[in-house]
Amino acid sequence: MTALKQVFEGVGDGVGFRDGSVIGRPEAIQRLRSRAKMEVRVEAFERDWTRKATHGEEYIIQVLNRYRASWVLLRQWAGYDAAVAQKEEEIKKLECLVWDAMYELQRAGLDSEAAKLRRRY
Repeated sequence: MTALKQVFEGVGDGVGFRDGSVIGRPEAIQRLRSRAKMEVRVEAFERDWTRKATHGEEYIIQVLNRYRASWVLLRQWAGYDAAVAQKEEEIKKLECLVWDAMYELQRAGLDSEAAKLRRRY
């Protein structure tokens, strides 16, 4: 949790990190989430440290292992939720298209085709 605590305490804006939770005013947390999408550069650190660990700098393995869980949480917090929401919205649109197609097939008297689509759906 050290990496997360450092991140949240370093941003200011009244946002903090206590007992595994982000605390602060909702507006401040939303601003932080927007900034985090652009500013999180976790991949570069992890890639560099992994390269060092695999090239004989064994001292870095402990540090790498200590921060990996925090980096996963940062990645998820910074963008994963938005990506999932976007995919869910696309799925809803596609489901509506399938239902519309089934309705149009039935309306055109193509009940057997609509039934095939319904079975696959």
